[in-house]
Amino acid sequence: MKILIFVVTLILVVVPYPTLVAPEWSVLVVDGQSKPLSGVSVRESYQNYSLERTGHEVDIVTGDDGKVLFPAKRIWNNLLLRSIGFLGALSGGVHASFGPHDYVVANGVSPVKNGYLEDWMGRPSKMSSVIVLR
Repeated sequence: MKILIFVVTLILVVVPYPTLVAPEWSVLVVDGQSKPLSGVSVRESYQNYSLERTGHEVDIVTGDDGKVLFPAKRIWNNLLLRSIGFLGALSGGVHASFGPHDYVVANGVSPVKNGYLEDWMGRPSKMSSVIVLR
């Protein structure tokens, strides 16, 4: 029985499994009259502060329909590396950040939802936003 517990524990500690770092995110860019804007660069910035030391940025240009689609991103880590990453994040002291964070921006403008800048911090698994450029 002890060997079984050891093997299961070892597997849980060293076998990597996926974690969503950024959701699938569709963005529509429109002007003040809700007309889709083509040729606008939209940037997605994301990082899981508990698992990664550096962030990522992806730029996609809107098509004729004013839309871009950022695919979901996952990171594969085992429990040991996740624990080390968490402890590393703690070294930030009072400025430490934890978990996933993702946002999109076009020409310095972020989407607004219910009066707040829209960003993602782990849920839901899909996002859909509208950015209005005036």
